[in-house]
Amino acid sequence: MANHSWACKLLNAGALWIKEKDSKEFKGAAVSGGFVDVMEEIVIYTDAAEWHDEIDADRAEETKALAEQWLSEHTGPDEDPEEVKEAKDVIKRQEVRVKISKSGGSRRSR
Repeated sequence: MANHSWACKLLNAGALWIKEKDSKEFKGAAVSGGFVDVMEEIVIYTDAAEWHDEIDADRAEETKALAEQWLSEHTGPDEDPEEVKEAKDVIKRQEVRVKISKSGGSRRSR
């Protein structure tokens, strides 16, 4: 990390691709959020991270569909904004889980 500045940044739910030293492959995980700390090394703190083989893609798709259905039925101005936000967050997390699961958890470096 020569010539890099220290940084601490928040992470949203998303795909995290890690390339270990001397590897030509990136290994993917679905993370639920957290933060990354960049100093001499990069450290990622997250509440949940799942490798592709730990993810039940069918269950993730079902959970996503249930959240989408709930959201479609609860779009009025009387809805609790926190509940709407949580439903959208669930959808995002499940999309990431399905993406990582279907990727096989790896991709080649460019």
